[in-house]
Amino acid sequence: MLRKIYISFSILVSSAVFAETEQLLAAVPEAWTAINTQQYTSMRIVELVPPDSDVSSWTEKLGIESFNTRPLPDPIQLLDTMQQNLKHDCTQLNSRVTYSGYENNYPTSIRLFNCNKDKLTQMQKIVLVKAIQGNQHVYVVSREMRLGEQQQNISEDEIQQTIARWAAYLSTTSVCDSINSQHPCPD
Repeated sequence: MLRKIYISFSILVSSAVFAETEQLLAAVPEAWTAINTQQYTSMRIVELVPPDSDVSSWTEKLGIESFNTRPLPDPIQLLDTMQQNLKHDCTQLNSRVTYSGYENNYPTSIRLFNCNKDKLTQMQKIVLVKAIQGNQHVYVVSREMRLGEQQQNISEDEIQQTIARWAAYLSTTSVCDSINSQHPCPD
C-alpha cells in the first residue's frame, strides 16, 4: 500500500519565506521510515527503507532529492555524472537509459544502473533513477537494492520483477506547478 505525499519546497531568503508552487508528487510506501534526512538552503534529501530495515541492514531503499543550484542541470547530464561517480565505486558498472523525454512538459530521464560489486559494501547494487528538471528545482527519485551474501538465493526473475515494480512506481512520480498551466497538478 502506498500513501501519497506532496513534496513542496520553500526557500528562506532574507528572513522572508517565499512559497514555491512547484511540487514533486511521489508516493511513499506504507510504513517505510526515513534513515537519512538532510536539508540545506539549496538541497533536500530523504532516504526511506521498509519497516524491517535500518540504516545498515537495508536491502531496498527509496531516495528523494531536490536541489536548486543554478544553473539547474539537464537530467541526462545529471545521470551521466551519476554514472561517472558510480564507475569509481563499482568493480563493474552496467547502465541503460530506459527513458528520456518530457513528462508534464518537464525534461525527464530514467536510467538503470547495475553495480556488480560496490567497493565499500562488497555488495551488488541495482539502482533505478528518475531525474526531472523543474523550473525551480531538479528532482531525483531513486529505488535501490543491495544484494549481499544473505540475498544470494534471490533469482534473476525476482530481480527483474523488482525492477518492473520500481519502473511502475517511477511512472507515478511527477512534478507539477499549481499556477502554471504548462505543468498542471492533478485535481
